[in-house]
Amino acid sequence: MAQRNVVVVGGSAGAIEALQQILPALPADLDASVFVVVHSAEGAARGGLATVLARHASLPCAFGVDGETLEPRRIYVAPYGRHLVVAGKRLRTIDGPRENGFRPAVDPLFRSAALHHGAAVVGVVLSGARDDGAAGLVAIKERGGRAIVQAPQDCPFPGMPQSAMMLVDPDDVAPAVEIAARIVARTKESVAAEATTEIPLEAGMSISGRDDADPSVRSWDAFVCPDCGGVLRETDAVAMQRFQCRTGHAYSIESLLASQANGVEAALWSAVNVLREREDMSRKLAHRSNERGLRFATERYLREANTSAENAGRIVDVLKRITPLPSERAIAEAEEE
Repeated sequence: MAQRNVVVVGGSAGAIEALQQILPALPADLDASVFVVVHSAEGAARGGLATVLARHASLPCAFGVDGETLEPRRIYVAPYGRHLVVAGKRLRTIDGPRENGFRPAVDPLFRSAALHHGAAVVGVVLSGARDDGAAGLVAIKERGGRAIVQAPQDCPFPGMPQSAMMLVDPDDVAPAVEIAARIVARTKESVAAEATTEIPLEAGMSISGRDDADPSVRSWDAFVCPDCGGVLRETDAVAMQRFQCRTGHAYSIESLLASQANGVEAALWSAVNVLREREDMSRKLAHRSNERGLRFATERYLREANTSAENAGRIVDVLKRITPLPSERAIAEAEEE
């Protein structure tokens, strides 16, 4: 018999505060490797997260290095811009497709741990705005692992824990201050020893997110990937609807809706910018025509300018009425600041 010795922790907005309570309470003799993914904004300071968490951790804590061997009593943090995954007795950091708009993302870590270590895994979902991590927690539970969820009422952004609880019957639901004790208790449980194998990173959606061979995949030709414009395909192979393009970009339902909303807003602001430039150009042409005594041309350009200004104003009015879905990226950017 073996013990649960792989702990994977994922969160987004509000998760850093939870980790600052969890990591100091982990015992120095914890006989497990701990992996942490926190969604971060593009261009975030590369040394920040590991440094912040290390100040509070009772165990050595640093960014994971591609190819290093897993060791107990260590905390491995996903580096910015790369997925952190478990590959047998090693960890990997890979520049794979974004999931739910993020790299690193929670689900690749959870899926890879479940694939390679099965019942020896303890998955922990912390605060976050949407439904990231839910699919990964399903994979962990299906392989016999344990699921711990931060109590939604303890989260500044309860979306991730609530989504996880809709798909998984968690073994523990607790506030952040109690989660370390729950982790310790779960790692002391015995499980059947399972061979730790080295499986290629390309082995299905369990790690890389790609699912070319999955028979449950259905093409949605009318919808395109917000990241690359490829055709999205739908799969419910992990007990929840997910959408993927052939490149491997993957989205949960909430993340896809949020990305589409952000795309619509960006397109509308782009239209406003074009209309305002058209207005400025038309007014300059009207001024020049007036200086030359070209009355009809002056009136025409003024009409063009006024029409552009009116249309830009209408679009701005629409933008003011838009109620955006929670923007995980905006939240992450605010936290980095």
